[in-house]
Amino acid sequence: MHINHTPPVTPKEIINETKTNTDPKIFPGFDLTTGEILRQLPKKAIVKLTYLYDAAFRLIYVPSYWETAEVIMVLKTGKPATEAASYRPISLLPLLSKLFEKLLVKGFKPILILAVETNTRRKTKCTA
Repeated sequence: MHINHTPPVTPKEIINETKTNTDPKIFPGFDLTTGEILRQLPKKAIVKLTYLYDAAFRLIYVPSYWETAEVIMVLKTGKPATEAASYRPISLLPLLSKLFEKLLVKGFKPILILAVETNTRRKTKCTA
């Protein structure tokens, strides 16, 4: 039996995250999914996305598709465009991956806080 330590994701959480934490102007990854697309998803698609994220949490599995980044080169300010050292690489991950990470951190935050508080109490407890 697998024990899941993260609480299940709800459609409401996904809607809130897409409205508050996805910039519609941000560059999309190779899948071309933008923040605006996520904000326009119908309720049925949000529910399916909820199932997908819950399964990923439960199975402790991240699809390789979400780990694939598109690398683009951005010219540094004031540098000549003719030199390779004038560019810096930027990795663009799929937005579904970024949303997954945000939900994962949000789910683990209470667990981590509790673990730190418990550990702190154990260290300060006197056994004498």
